[in-house]
Amino acid sequence: MSFTKTLQIIVLVLLFIPANSYSQINTGDTMTFWSVTYIDWPPLAGSPQRKIHATCDKVGDYCYIFRESSLSPFLQQDIDAIANTFDNHFVPELTAVYGPVPNALDKDTHVFILIFDESNWCGYWDPAKQMTDSMVFATWGRHSSEHEIIYIADNCFGGIESITAHEFGHMLHWLQDHSPEPPSNPVTYWEEAWIDEGFSTFADIYLTEGIFQQNVMDYQAFFLDEPDIPLIYFSNYNQVKLWTLFMFEHYGGWDYISALISNQLNGIAGMDSALRQIDAPGTFQDAFVHWSLTNYLDDDVFQSGKYAYRHYNFNTCSLIASYNTYPTGTHNQTVNPYGTDYIRFTSSTPNPIALNFSGEADVLFRLAIIKMKQPGDSVISIEFITPDNDNNAIFYADSFGVEYNKLILVVCNVDSSLSEQETASYSYSSTSLSNISEINYPEQLTIYPNPSNETISIEAGDNIVMIKIYNLQGKNVYRATPYKSKFSIDVSAFPEANYLITVSTATNTVTKKIQFIR
Repeated sequence: MSFTKTLQIIVLVLLFIPANSYSQINTGDTMTFWSVTYIDWPPLAGSPQRKIHATCDKVGDYCYIFRESSLSPFLQQDIDAIANTFDNHFVPELTAVYGPVPNALDKDTHVFILIFDESNWCGYWDPAKQMTDSMVFATWGRHSSEHEIIYIADNCFGGIESITAHEFGHMLHWLQDHSPEPPSNPVTYWEEAWIDEGFSTFADIYLTEGIFQQNVMDYQAFFLDEPDIPLIYFSNYNQVKLWTLFMFEHYGGWDYISALISNQLNGIAGMDSALRQIDAPGTFQDAFVHWSLTNYLDDDVFQSGKYAYRHYNFNTCSLIASYNTYPTGTHNQTVNPYGTDYIRFTSSTPNPIALNFSGEADVLFRLAIIKMKQPGDSVISIEFITPDNDNNAIFYADSFGVEYNKLILVVCNVDSSLSEQETASYSYSSTSLSNISEINYPEQLTIYPNPSNETISIEAGDNIVMIKIYNLQGKNVYRATPYKSKFSIDVSAFPEANYLITVSTATNTVTKKIQFIR
């Protein structure tokens, strides 16, 4: 037999030898591991490390399952089941979309699943285990086991499948997107937590729920109780899961996942870069507003499901306030960075109103008004409003109680310059327009003529500090700061239409409907 033929046979034989035939470890072997370093989790950064003496209970094709030796053995059928799931389901399916399993230091293609005594959490993927022990000790005074390890708390063994899927998501994301900066800059060794945890929670539902199954109820949705959680400062697993799922469903599917998981920029910069890479419609900020509307609506019908989840259904989103009598007076609120507030206004009779918004100076807000019809909560339209340079906005609801009888004011804080501890303040109010010429219109303030085709004059008892005119879509089309008690405005160039004018003195602000004619 020729040498070439012999070599071909050897190669074919090697290709069909099971992966566990190459394993460096056998069932029953014992090893010692270091516990988690917590270099990426400040709340537990001071926790002491310990050595974990463990026994191998299972050698799979792509995993070793170890149990801390002091623990009683688990049922072997349960150990076999998780090994089989990991080898035949998790590895082939998640690596196909997240990328390969890392093999940084130990030259062993197996992942260690280590079940041990731990009370602070259920599962952990420690990026320090991808670094040499000498480097980790020199940088953080901690130790690395130099293996790919998924840590599982023994008291969470009942949820081991979901926990393993979650931590496996962390592991694969790490290989695709960790920064090779020097040890002097360790904080940039990993992606921002809200994106990293988004990938791991998405891995869990992809592997254990089947994300293409439709209309699964999610009774734990974060916005059922607290929609104002700041997305960009991670604190809620459900929130980042729903964000990642929403982006997958509406912004490119696996193309989006692939672009973001391998993008070396962090946080919002990486998100915007990935969206540009796949030619997605809009920016991260635009997507956040879209998501905020979807969290309230989850409507399969309006605009062909543009504001709906496919995989999940939910109960009703939480509101910060609800009104059915007008005017409402002025109310003050705060909203977190990349958090959202929802405010409801309803009327069972014709009742045109103006919704007024005033945001904290120099903070970026995005606003939307959802017009709905009850009963049935059918969506009539969504109006998007950009506050003016003073962070004020007005929305004129002329057909309130007729064409639509329910309005949702959606307030999004899209200012990433705010820290995790900062909030943005704003105020809102509604003015009834049923008899606007009389309401909130003191005797010492006059605006005439109305209607007008050339000039309107404004006279007040005090100096006028601000005048603004808005069209009925809420856009600020005129602004002046006269600082005198009488002022005239040339309106001859304005298109014929109804407008809202707000006049502010040092002590009062009034709103009036005016009409320009030709």
